[in-house]
Amino acid sequence: MLDSVIAAYLETLSEVEFFDAFAAILRANGFYDIHRTHGTGEFGRDFIAKRLEDGVIYQYGIQTKVGNIGLNGWREVRNQIEDIRLMTNVNPNFDQDLPRKGVLATTGRLVGQAPTGADNYRQQFAAELTFEVWPIEHLIEMMVDAPESGLAGELEVPLIGAVAAIHLGTLRERQLDELSLSWIGHGVADLPRSALAALVIAERLARSDRRDLACLVGPHLVRSTWATVHGAEPPPPEVLATADLGKAILVRHARALLEEYAAVPEGSTAFLGATIDAGAMLTYPVRCLRLLELFGLAGLAEQGEVRTEFSDACERIVRELPGASHPPSDNWAVAIVPGAILLSERDPDLVGRWLRQLCVWL
Repeated sequence: MLDSVIAAYLETLSEVEFFDAFAAILRANGFYDIHRTHGTGEFGRDFIAKRLEDGVIYQYGIQTKVGNIGLNGWREVRNQIEDIRLMTNVNPNFDQDLPRKGVLATTGRLVGQAPTGADNYRQQFAAELTFEVWPIEHLIEMMVDAPESGLAGELEVPLIGAVAAIHLGTLRERQLDELSLSWIGHGVADLPRSALAALVIAERLARSDRRDLACLVGPHLVRSTWATVHGAEPPPPEVLATADLGKAILVRHARALLEEYAAVPEGSTAFLGATIDAGAMLTYPVRCLRLLELFGLAGLAEQGEVRTEFSDACERIVRELPGASHPPSDNWAVAIVPGAILLSERDPDLVGRWLRQLCVWL
């Protein structure tokens, strides 16, 4: 059953979404010195990484794709694999003196005549490059069975239970908090499996119209990461990488919410009309405070233009939406803090007036 959960997760990812997941898969399988090189100067590969295998360190160049790859797709990818075989001095972390391996990793499969083309290429350049294709079945195996940190074992039951609850629409914030406690491990080796589980849950929530909970998966992963290595000084690089992934989960899904909010006309009436339902009297302030909390957290996690975008949204909520100063219960007290801190950087007087409104309401 876990295989089907992971397969469904991988098959829904876009190329950009696949990058974070793939980096976590590499870490879970003993790769190190991992660098994402996708971009205008990628030189035909999305990742470079190293791994010790049978006493030999290999330099990997990896091209990632989503979905099935036919013959035309293979011909395009073949040129990129050629860059892996031939490249020198294109990245300071690429060791051209090590034996190298080229990998095509895809969330689909090679179809049609593409497998024949890949086999011919593998045989033709076997003396220069070890070439491998990692289809979706191989990626599932890497995620589930990695002895260091696969998703099987202790994480399997809570993960499947959470996926089922998301499908039924019954997963709530309290259950997400309880699930994240299972991500607290006993050392660095447990971090990649927690990261993969967090990615699966966040994507499932986003696709079930619970983008708000998908955002919160990120902070939960950050918390569980630091709890796993509490007291370790200095923190290992794996800790920083996993915590950064948690931040990326938060910011990516918060930006999706920000796009939706930006499309709503200004004013509390327009916001209420866009979010109205049978329980609007209660859900209106909840939605105001939830957005304020998530935008505040994401803004504090970023710098520059992105931070400003989230700060703008927080200011608009506080100025326009009375629900932002009418928390329905003390459970929402914590939602006030991130937005207040972020807004205090630009307008402490506005924050003061807002907090006084909260005090009057309480």
